[in-house]
Amino acid sequence: MVYAIVLAAGESKRMGALKQVLPFGKSTVIETIITSLLKSSVDRVMVVAGYKASDVREVLKESEVEIRVNENYKKGMLSSIKCGVSAFPQDAEAFLICLCDQPGIRPENIDVLIDSYRKSGKGIIIPTYKGKRGHPVIFDRKYIDEILGLNEEDGELREVVWKNSKDILEVEIKNSAVVEDMDYMEDYKELVRIVKEE
Repeated sequence: MVYAIVLAAGESKRMGALKQVLPFGKSTVIETIITSLLKSSVDRVMVVAGYKASDVREVLKESEVEIRVNENYKKGMLSSIKCGVSAFPQDAEAFLICLCDQPGIRPENIDVLIDSYRKSGKGIIIPTYKGKRGHPVIFDRKYIDEILGLNEEDGELREVVWKNSKDILEVEIKNSAVVEDMDYMEDYKELVRIVKEE
């Protein structure tokens, strides 16, 4: 089974608003991402909330997702990844780490990554767009202990990627959304404009 972790614990300081719950299309940014995940071949979706967790929980109250709260969210993204990974049951063969600000990613993009994981025998699957690495990234469960052992104060998930470069498969995705995220209000407004034009 492949599980998805949606990282939604950040404070969105550069955005100036909680970007997870901003309007997007007919719903919100995070709901759009979760809809794509649920339409894909992912078996289960877990959302890691933190800052204003109650706002995220309210938006997702009708969604078929598990919500975990990272009380240590101020320590950064790695703390949220560890919060999600530590909760995985034994039947989790791999996990997909998703950012909460990439609403343009489609179910078929996720399916390509999962299919590549299952067919390649590689333990780390990274999407690329025109050669640039992006998200979401798949990790085999064999990396759980290595991830949990990272130092939250100064460690980063990319350390696991660097150390295991021979176990990586890069998969070219014909969707720029895998390398786009929304750090600033201008980024958000541009993505909203693109969606309206589609």
